[in-house]
Amino acid sequence: MKTSVVVLLLLMGLLCPCRAENLPPLVVLANSIDRELNADFVQNLSQNREVVVVNPAECEVYQYRYIIILGGAKAPDTGVYTESVLRSQESDLTTHSMIVTLNVWKNNQIVILLAGPDREATKKACETHLQHVVSLIDAADSVSEIVGSAQALVFLWPFVLSPSDQIAPFAPLALPLKMTKLPSPVSYSLKEENWFFWIDDCPSAKFAHPTRFVFYSTTGTCNVYSERWWPMLNGVPLWVEASSYWDTSYWVWSAGFEKPHFYLTGTSDPGMERSKDRALIINGWNSGQPLSSDMAEDERAVKEALMTAGVSVETASTSSEITQVLITYAQEMNAGETLLIYITAHGDKGVFLIQDIIFTAHDLVTLLSSFDEEVYIHIILDTCGASYSIPYLKPVAELVIAAAGENDAAYGDCDPAHDINPGDRGSEFTSGLVITIKELTRSETGVNQWKIQAASQNYSWYVLLLKESFRMARELDANALSGMTTPVMWIAVTDLEPPAQKPEGESGCPCGGG
Repeated sequence: MKTSVVVLLLLMGLLCPCRAENLPPLVVLANSIDRELNADFVQNLSQNREVVVVNPAECEVYQYRYIIILGGAKAPDTGVYTESVLRSQESDLTTHSMIVTLNVWKNNQIVILLAGPDREATKKACETHLQHVVSLIDAADSVSEIVGSAQALVFLWPFVLSPSDQIAPFAPLALPLKMTKLPSPVSYSLKEENWFFWIDDCPSAKFAHPTRFVFYSTTGTCNVYSERWWPMLNGVPLWVEASSYWDTSYWVWSAGFEKPHFYLTGTSDPGMERSKDRALIINGWNSGQPLSSDMAEDERAVKEALMTAGVSVETASTSSEITQVLITYAQEMNAGETLLIYITAHGDKGVFLIQDIIFTAHDLVTLLSSFDEEVYIHIILDTCGASYSIPYLKPVAELVIAAAGENDAAYGDCDPAHDINPGDRGSEFTSGLVITIKELTRSETGVNQWKIQAASQNYSWYVLLLKESFRMARELDANALSGMTTPVMWIAVTDLEPPAQKPEGESGCPCGGG
C-alpha cells in the first residue's frame, strides 16, 4: 500500500478562517448578462476568498493569478478572451464546458473558462463545475505551499480525474538489482474526483530522481506521495515528450525555468587514423520515456567525438545488442587495446533502464570479465546515481567517469542564466565532455605526447584524454557548477601527469568563452 507524505484537509478554507486574507483574489470576467445569470455562482465563490467581478471593457485582467471567464467565443465583450484561451489550449467547447489552461498572459497563472453554446449553457456549466473550480483554486494554493522555494517544475493535468482513471508512476521506487523486465506500474486508488499535480523536483533531469504526485480531491483532501518517475495516466505517459514537458500551458509553477536553447551541431570529419580500439555507445531510451532528443544527441555526439579520436564505434539500444557486441569484442580484442563504453539512460543506483529491461552494473561486469586482463576498459555513465556503480566496476575497469554522484540526478539539456555553455545539446555533462574530446584531439602533437607517456608507463593514452576532458566538462556543466550534481571520476593509474596542452589555434575554454 502506498503511504502519503502529508494529508491536508482544506475544506473550503474553514479550517483556517484567516487564510482567505492572504490568498490572491479570484477574478471573474463576465459581461453584464452572464454576471446577472450567475450571481449565485459568484456568491458561492466568495465564501472563502475575495472575488472581483469585472467587465472586460472596464479592467485589464492580465495581471491576476486566478481568472474565471464566463461565456463562449461569441459572448459580448468576453469573447475575445475566450478565443485566446481556446487557441492556447487547442480546444473547443463542443466536448468540455470547463477548460483549464495555464500561463495565458503571465507566468504561474490559472485561467478557467466556463461556457457553452449559449448563455443558458454557460449558466449550466457554472452550476455543474462550481466544486471543480473551488477545489482547483484551493489545490493550486496548497501546491504552492508544498513546493515553497524549491527549484521545482509543477505540472497540472487540466481535467479532473474520475475514480475510473488509472494513475501510476512509470516504475516502482526501488528497481530490482538483477536483469529483468520492468515491473508493471501500480496505480493509485481514487475513491472520488481529484485534480492531479506532478512535481518534478529535478527539472530536465534523467530518471530516476525525486518527484511528487499530488492528488487534491473535489471535497478538499490533499495527498502528496514521494515518487521517482514520471506519471502514467490510463497507461499513457504524461509529459515525456519535449513538446509537452516544455509546454507552459501545463506549468502551474515554474520557479523561473525556461525551455533550453537548441542549436544544430556541425559534423566534423574524423581526422585521426583508425586504431584497433573499440567503443560501445549504449542509448537506453525507449518510446514513452522522457528526454528522447537529449539521449539521441548523446549517442550521435559521443559517436562522432570518439570516431574523431580514432576509435571504431558500435551502438546498442537493447540488452541483447549489448551482450552480442561485448561477446564479439571480447573474442576479437587483444592486450594493449582499449575498450570505451558509454551509457546514456534512465535508471537508478547500480541500475540502467535499457528500453524496458533492467540492466545492472553487475550484468556489465559479468560481460566484461571475459575480456583479456590487459585490455584497457574505460566506462562513462551518464545516468542518475551513476557513481554508485564505480565500486562494482573497479575490478574490470581502468577508468570510470560518472556524470552524477550516487545520490544525484543526471541532467538532460538545461540552460540556466549562469550556464557558460548555453549552445550545447544533449545531456548537460555529456555535451561538455564531447566538446572537450573533439577539441583536445585536434592537437596531433598533444595526442602523440600522451601516447608516448602512456606507453612508457603501461596504460591507455585515453586515460589522459578522458582525465582532461572530465575536468573541463565539469567546468561546463551548469548543474555541477550550481551544486545540483557532482560528476565523479575514478582512475586505477595513480601516477598521472599529462603534459599541459591547449587545442591548436585556441586558448582558454573549449566552448569559445575565453
